[in-house]
Amino acid sequence: MSLKLEADEINSFMLNKLNEIDDTIAKAKQRYNQAIETYKTVDKGDRSENATFEAAVKEIKDSQLEIINREKEQQRLSIVREASKYNSVGKILLYTTFKVKVTSNTGGSLDNKELVFRIYPDGISYPMDRIIAANSRLAIAAFNHRVGDKIKVTNNSTGTDVEYTILDIY
Repeated sequence: MSLKLEADEINSFMLNKLNEIDDTIAKAKQRYNQAIETYKTVDKGDRSENATFEAAVKEIKDSQLEIINREKEQQRLSIVREASKYNSVGKILLYTTFKVKVTSNTGGSLDNKELVFRIYPDGISYPMDRIIAANSRLAIAAFNHRVGDKIKVTNNSTGTDVEYTILDIY
């Protein structure tokens, strides 16, 4: 698969992720509004239905917290909609999709394996979906490098260096 197609797949994943967050926020707001209505209804009565009242209060708190957390995530990811799709500079920068080959993993399972990643701002990381944060060790090592350059990243688990060769940049 070409690097352009892989970059498009990564962009699609991120846009889908953002849409999921939008849906989650909308559902949390619905739950919040329903809980407020229940709270108001029960509060007008004699509170003989204390369990309903307490459940409404808990749902108000839970849905507010979910809305706040998801809106923070939404704000972080909203840059995806404006992110440039192509890096014409010829070196790895933010929003660059790049292909590397693991050239030295001291006999590890990744030796000679080709991997593709796209760099997003700090805190946006889905490595299993080929998205790494700018503050990740691999992104930091790769910044400002060009096709053919070799970069090394130390594996924190084993203390060994993993060497990558940059094969392509998009």
